[in-house]
Amino acid sequence: MGESSELLFKTRVWLSLRTKLLFLFVILLASTIGANIHYSTSFFISDKTAYIYETGLNKSQILASRLNEIILRIVDNSITLGNVLSTTGTTNVNIELSDDMLALILLKNEDGEFKLDKIKINDKQMDKLSKQYEIDADLFIKKVISSFEAVKNNNKKVNIISLLKDHLIPAVAIGIKKDEQSYFLNISNIAPIITDMESDALYTNTIIDIEGQPLFSNLEDNKRLHEEKYIRDIINSDVKNGSRKVTTNAHEEKLVSFSKIPSLDLILLSEINSTKAFKIVDELKYKSILFGLFILGIAMGLVIVLSKTITSPMKKLVQGITSISKGDFSTRVKIFSLDETRILAAAFNYMAERITELIKEMVEKARLEKEVENAKVIQDTLFPPTNQVIETVKIHGLYKSASECNGDWWYYEQIGRDLYFFIGDATGHGVPAALLTASVRATLATLSNMNIPLSPATIMKSMNHSVYSTSKGQIYMTFFIGRYNFETRNFTYSNASHNSPYQIPLSKEDTTLAQITPFDEVCDPRLGESMEHEFKEASTTLSKNDVVLLYTDGIVEVENENNRQLGEKKFMQIVLDSLNKNKGSLKDCVESVRKEVYDYKGVNNFDDDITYYFGYFG
Repeated sequence: MGESSELLFKTRVWLSLRTKLLFLFVILLASTIGANIHYSTSFFISDKTAYIYETGLNKSQILASRLNEIILRIVDNSITLGNVLSTTGTTNVNIELSDDMLALILLKNEDGEFKLDKIKINDKQMDKLSKQYEIDADLFIKKVISSFEAVKNNNKKVNIISLLKDHLIPAVAIGIKKDEQSYFLNISNIAPIITDMESDALYTNTIIDIEGQPLFSNLEDNKRLHEEKYIRDIINSDVKNGSRKVTTNAHEEKLVSFSKIPSLDLILLSEINSTKAFKIVDELKYKSILFGLFILGIAMGLVIVLSKTITSPMKKLVQGITSISKGDFSTRVKIFSLDETRILAAAFNYMAERITELIKEMVEKARLEKEVENAKVIQDTLFPPTNQVIETVKIHGLYKSASECNGDWWYYEQIGRDLYFFIGDATGHGVPAALLTASVRATLATLSNMNIPLSPATIMKSMNHSVYSTSKGQIYMTFFIGRYNFETRNFTYSNASHNSPYQIPLSKEDTTLAQITPFDEVCDPRLGESMEHEFKEASTTLSKNDVVLLYTDGIVEVENENNRQLGEKKFMQIVLDSLNKNKGSLKDCVESVRKEVYDYKGVNNFDDDITYYFGYFG
């Protein structure tokens, strides 16, 4: 077993296909869920932020509008009351007070200082608020008069004084200037709206003055509110109402909505902590992550199950391939699946079957190749030496098989004072043609053993019987037989449709095509076509220094890269050029012809067997 196979068996899988599938799916699913959570929460945060801003702004506007409406109503009532008192000329405040009025006070100017002259108190409402806000009614009245000192010298006929500051009760005092000597103060209750502000569990509602001082707030620690930068920004802003995200001096992020009440020089703030406002968003994120992990867990379970249905068949296939690579070609894979792995398994089993068949074929082919090789070895014994000298005749030749076995056959043999030349070409090539040449050689051996000089026509007839009997009319053979007599220099020949050999005279001068003579006086059918055919023969005389060329059609049918055949004329010109160049050396001539033919064919292969040999007659 090769080194590559051993390396295959030692190869370790570091990252299985199942792990890759699981890893890929987890990444894709986690990315999808993460992107979904990101975009959904981003959208929710954006929507929630807009909602909180809008809600806070609406709340501050509603509270400011209600506060402004209540105070303006009190102002209208106070003006009406002042007009009544001015019209009647009474200085008696002993009138019936409405439920929202806490007290009616008449102030007199004495030496530039307003002092309490008369007072009417709504005992029921005052007691209720005093208990609720833990303040003494008398102290409250004193603080009201004290607060009035700040505005007594302006020229306004009506002054509005907020009584929320310094933890007083939720009320306002409306000052009505009766004349230069007297003022009416209408102290009215605004507790209902303050109660609404206090009861808001989500928002911190604060009323500040234009100095940033908190007048009322449901925020416990609001004493330093005026120091906040965002408060100053709101006070200095020309915007009447709005919402914005701010950061306090304590680095706390808030969403603040505000509405200004210019008539009272008050600003109503509605604030909410960002963390508190977006608590639902955090919960959504948390729940989304939990849901995503839940889905991811389920998906991973499904992927593990599904990947097993994929990787299990693949594992079986890998095991099968490993077994085959180790030489166990009986291995078959059984996979019960409805997907492509079923087809893959079928293809694997088919491949294993084909490999088994191919191995059998390879064994058989190896056996046949061995037999063909043996046949070639045997056939090589049927050919004579390619270089020989027999008395005054020099012989040199070449043969090239297109396959392992040759369909061409050539031979020469001396019997008595005669030298016989043989050359033949069986149809096709390979083993069948080689067997036919063996039959011809056997026939010749039988005739040679008789040691009787026979005519070429007689020998041709015997060979025709042999070929016909051997091939049963399936394979034919062209053949040429020549007999040279050393005494008479007579050359007798018989031809069974073979390429006519040439008689080539050599001299000191170069031989031309016009000087060569083909042996073409007789031409009979091929061997094996008819059992009873009588072959004819002809004779000629060879001169001293004549050369006889015998060849098969394979060499003239050689094609170049343009698929053009060499042809008989060009071949003979190559032969003449070689003979003229290498006079006296048949070996060099044979090699020169071979080189020219090989150069002509280029990269093409030989399609047929090639045989040619020369006989030089000295």
